[in-house]
Amino acid sequence: MIEINYEKSERSILVKKKAQLEKYNQKHRKVKRNLYVAYIKKFLPFNSPNTKQLRASLRKVEKNIDRLTKELIALEKGAYGEKLVTDTLKESLNDQFYLISNYTFQHNGTSYEIDHIVIGPTGIFFLEAKNLNGRIFVFDEESKWLKTPLNNPDALKVPFKNPQFQLSKARDAFFKSHSSEVLDTSVNFAVVFPRNSCLLLGREQTSTIPVLYNDEVSEYIQSYKESLSTSYIKYWIKMLIGSD
Repeated sequence: MIEINYEKSERSILVKKKAQLEKYNQKHRKVKRNLYVAYIKKFLPFNSPNTKQLRASLRKVEKNIDRLTKELIALEKGAYGEKLVTDTLKESLNDQFYLISNYTFQHNGTSYEIDHIVIGPTGIFFLEAKNLNGRIFVFDEESKWLKTPLNNPDALKVPFKNPQFQLSKARDAFFKSHSSEVLDTSVNFAVVFPRNSCLLLGREQTSTIPVLYNDEVSEYIQSYKESLSTSYIKYWIKMLIGSD
């Protein structure tokens, strides 16, 4: 498999979030230092307006740090799931197949991202990678799925957004924004989970977008018989990333 280096002019979301977090950490240290200095020098009584302003500023910075830390954890977890799918594809598909990861596009002022696009002789595939742990209860065409820990199946089931819906929204937006370019093209879709950390339950009943383990993706892609020409594969790559 040939992995195409796809990068927008802007830095990745993950890098941006890390930069924002470092900025808030620096601000946090500065505000905290100023507050301590004020107390030590006894320039400001505890309830003075200036002290209250410093404490309010400190709380605001700490909230932003907490928010960004949680967002970073989620992004890094997602990035690991995407890497797992990338590694699986690169190990099992030959150089007739091309991979574009983290493809982003705009439609009606909204930004969308497709984790992986695979283009090859058997067709075009949009993949949504999910890195979730536990027992995953799949409900086709429902807005929410459920999950419980692997080691405690009797635990309270926690709902989370159906990733099929997320991929469906990106799919619909993609076809609307590229309607003139992909009018007669059949595109296939799948949601992918890591086999080593989750158990998918009920996925065999899905009739819309397939739900797969990462080690099933290559077989799924190669199971299609559609034969795309080399020129058409290159057309799609050029259409997506704007280069030959």
